[in-house]
Amino acid sequence: GQFRILLALTRVDGLQQGCGGADAPIGAVLGDDEAAQQGGRTALQHDVAKGVDPDTGLDHGRLTGAFLLVLTVATAAVAWVALVPILLLSGIAAAFGASRYHLFGDELYFIAAGHHLSVSYADQGPILPLLALLCDAMPGDSLVLFRLPSVLITLAGILVSALIARELGGGRHAQALTAGAYATSTFLLLQSSLLATNAIDTPLWVAVTWLVVRWVRTRQDWLLFAAGVVTAIDMQVKWLIPVFWVCAIVASLIWGPRDLARRPALWLGGA
Repeated sequence: GQFRILLALTRVDGLQQGCGGADAPIGAVLGDDEAAQQGGRTALQHDVAKGVDPDTGLDHGRLTGAFLLVLTVATAAVAWVALVPILLLSGIAAAFGASRYHLFGDELYFIAAGHHLSVSYADQGPILPLLALLCDAMPGDSLVLFRLPSVLITLAGILVSALIARELGGGRHAQALTAGAYATSTFLLLQSSLLATNAIDTPLWVAVTWLVVRWVRTRQDWLLFAAGVVTAIDMQVKWLIPVFWVCAIVASLIWGPRDLARRPALWLGGA
């Protein structure tokens, strides 16, 4: 995958001549002989933007006295070598924490609510009571098995957080640092040891964030559809995800892309 960065460079007398003209190689503009670096580093390519850009809708012909360089930045590979040990250690820590504390008050409430299933409850949707009912019906009295959904989705949240760093151009170190920060968050670590709404809700926020960030880079509308679906699922866990969308839409109206809220795929997914 690739994402594009538009750099507007104000033209001054002699700039184009000094850079070898508008069609000069990017190395000539940046003072670097190689536009692409080996060893897994970000590779840069360029093209001089002409006409109306299909992604941004900018009419480059109207930018009098300026020219645009379009940089195409290749995303790094998923850093599995760094992420797998973090996921393994996190899984061990989460499983250990899940085995050390008996059922929490909220968990007892979810079990009771699960025996009286409803489409909604006063303080959350039906997913947690349903999970509590299913996990409580498992043979034996293993706390780890009862809390296994929280452990698994927390590990998924760690991985997806690293994918967000990758979407933003982060390489192995950035992905590992992001995953490590998520895995060592005290709040998230404690929540992973309980079958609670926050344990499920937080990774779903991370998943929606990744889908939106990836859509900004690729403009593939199925990502917005998926973000809408994940949002609808999260609404059955906890009713805080609309706060995310209010902030995201306001930010997109101010800084762009302004067509985020106008994409039908987003609303179809949520429906």
